Amino acid sequence: MEAVDSYTNYLKEMEDENDPLKGALGELQSLVDDYEKKLDAAEAAVPIKVIKKRREGKSGSTRWGVEIWELILEQLVNGTPPSSINDNIIAHVKKFSPSTKIEELPSIWTICRARSVLLVIVQTWLGLSDKWP
Repeated sequence: MEAVDSYTNYLKEMEDENDPLKGALGELQSLVDDYEKKLDAAEAAVPIKVIKKRREGKSGSTRWGVEIWELILEQLVNGTPPSSINDNIIAHVKKFSPSTKIEELPSIWTICRARSVLLVIVQTWLGLSDKWP
């Protein structure tokens, strides 16, 4: 009986010792839940999860999204050489969206083709410039 009583007393002491820890565990779990919600919101705020060519619709070839074309054209306007544009895209993504995964980058041929696109855009603006107020 003495052994049972001593184990019962020891068990009560341990339960009394664990009661504050249970409260702290509940508070920590609530903090973890709050931070998980914030993390989910932050992940939802990243519009581009992966940089790669995308397929529009069910069939057809893959193509680069508008955001990549904008990056390429912006850099060409600023005078970046075509051979440096991919490195700049990597630097932008790592700095501003580190969770974004880069699976594929535009080829030099695509970047050179973007120079032609930029030329057409500029010629169009120049052609319309005298018609705008």
